Amino acid sequence: MIRKRYGLLLLLMVVLPCSGSLLAGCNKAEESAVAQTVAVDCPSLLESRCRVCHSLARVCRALGGKSESDWQKTIKSMAGRGAEVDSDEQKGLAACLGRGAVEITEFCRDNPDM
Repeated sequence: MIRKRYGLLLLLMVVLPCSGSLLAGCNKAEESAVAQTVAVDCPSLLESRCRVCHSLARVCRALGGKSESDWQKTIKSMAGRGAEVDSDEQKGLAACLGRGAVEITEFCRDNPDM
């Protein structure tokens, strides 16, 4: 019985600090990595890299329907087909598109016919 309580206590000590907003600073390193990844200019990359082959309306329609991981796969596939996008740009684009970053949603809203 004591082992179960200590096991539960240990589990709570590990899980709770990183869940929800109980301790907002828990994932600072992860947030920092995302912020660094998103340092690319996503709208410009969409125009200069993605628009070469297809309409940006296609990309904009897919916002909210794909996770960051899904976008990573899509962008990697496009790079394999000849899109000139380096690995840092791939990560940044996937982060922007997967999170529906403000600059991307505004770009899509302001340029519906691209």
